[in-house]
Amino acid sequence: MPLAPVTCGTFYGLPFDVEVECSEHPCVDVHGLVFISVRVLVMYNAGLPDGLVVQEFLSVHVRRDGRMIGMLLPPPADAPGWV
Repeated sequence: MPLAPVTCGTFYGLPFDVEVECSEHPCVDVHGLVFISVRVLVMYNAGLPDGLVVQEFLSVHVRRDGRMIGMLLPPPADAPGWV
């Protein structure tokens, strides 16, 4: 089930927004192998003087012939091109 790009709600009484970006990257060397990169931003207001708290989560999932077969470790923070 696809997610809306931005979802709003409350969690333990804290208002939050969630933004999700997904992109598929087919592997040219292996037929049917697809990497799916997922970037999730979670923004919530915990009443801190600095304002909103923003957390970013990155993950890469692997799909082969339509079946999810696993998840790769996240890249290091200084990986080129992964922003």
